[in-house]
Amino acid sequence: MDSVTKEVKLMMDPTADPYAAPDPNAPPPSRFGAKDVTDLTWKNLMDAYSCTECGRCTSSCPQNQTGKLLSPRKIMMDTRDRLEKVSKNISNNNGNFVDDGDRLLDNYISKEELWACTSCNACVEACPINI
Repeated sequence: MDSVTKEVKLMMDPTADPYAAPDPNAPPPSRFGAKDVTDLTWKNLMDAYSCTECGRCTSSCPQNQTGKLLSPRKIMMDTRDRLEKVSKNISNNNGNFVDDGDRLLDNYISKEELWACTSCNACVEACPINI
C-alpha cells in the first residue's frame, strides 16, 4: 500500500521531522488487514477447513505455554465457525451477504489473542498438514 510505504520511508529518513503536522490535504488512510472472513484469502479459508484439530500447533506455541490467550487451534476453529455463519447468511439471502453485525475480529477472535502472537512459526513447524 502506498500509504504504508510512505510511512516506512518517512521513518527511515534521518532528516524527517517527527513532530511535523500531517498533511491536511492527505486522504484518510484506507483500511488495512483482515477484519472478517471476507478479507481473508482462499488459502486462509481452505486452511481453516483443512485443520484436523489435533492441537499440535497450540501445544507447541510458546505464548500459549506461558499462559497467554493465544491458541492457534482456536484461531483456525473460530475462522471456520465464522465462515460457516457467513456462508449460511449468503445462502439464506439469495447469494448476497447481509450484514449480521458479527466480525471475525472481536466477535470470534480477540485482539489480545492476535497481539500475543510473535510470529515465531512454532505452530507452522508442528502442523502435520502444513497450515
